[in-house]
Amino acid sequence: MQKNRLIPIVLILFGAALIVAASLLYARLGALWFGILFPLGVFILAAGFYEFKKTFKKSDGGTDGAPRPEVPRELPEYRRKKTVLTKPEIAFYTLLRDILHPQHFDIFPETALVSVIDKVTQAGYRNELFRIADFCIVDALTTEPLLLIEINDASHARPDRVERDRKVKEICGRADLPIVMFSYEEARSAEFVKKILAQYL
Repeated sequence: MQKNRLIPIVLILFGAALIVAASLLYARLGALWFGILFPLGVFILAAGFYEFKKTFKKSDGGTDGAPRPEVPRELPEYRRKKTVLTKPEIAFYTLLRDILHPQHFDIFPETALVSVIDKVTQAGYRNELFRIADFCIVDALTTEPLLLIEINDASHARPDRVERDRKVKEICGRADLPIVMFSYEEARSAEFVKKILAQYL
C-alpha cells in the first residue's frame, strides 16, 4: 500500500482507539483524562478521515491532486476547397491568360498585399497588408509585381468595403504598385480589359 494512503488509515485507527480507550477506561482514568483523551481521539479521527478524503481525491486526479487526464476534445474539421477561385474569377483568369503573353507575364490569384508590398515604417494602418487582391500580374522572369486586379461585386458598395477599397488604393499608391478594379460586367469584356491593361503593362 502506498505511504500516502497508509497515513490516514493509521490516523483513523489511532483516533478510534483513543476514543474507545477513553470510554472504556473512564472509571479508572477519571474525568480529567477522559476530557483529554476523548476529544484528542475525535480530533485525530477527523484528521484521518480528512486525509483519507484528500488522498482519495489525489489518486482520482481531483482538484487537490494531479490534473485529471484531459478528455479528448473534438478536433475541428477541415475540407479542401474544390477550387481556389469562384466561377466569375475563373472566367476572368482564363480571359487574362488569353490576353497576356505567358513569356512576359504570370498571373497570381488571391495575392495578399504583404506578399507584394513591404512596410517601410511602422506608422499607418495596423493590419492593412493582410488584405487580399484577386489577381497580381508579375514579370514572368523576375516575378516583380506589376499590377493588382480586383473584381468587385455588389458587396463593394457597402460602407465597410468602400473604406477597405480606399485603404487598399492608398497603400498601393504609396507603394507605387498600380491597382485596377473591374466590375463583373467589365470583367466579361475582353476588349475593355485589354484596353485597361495596356495602360499599365
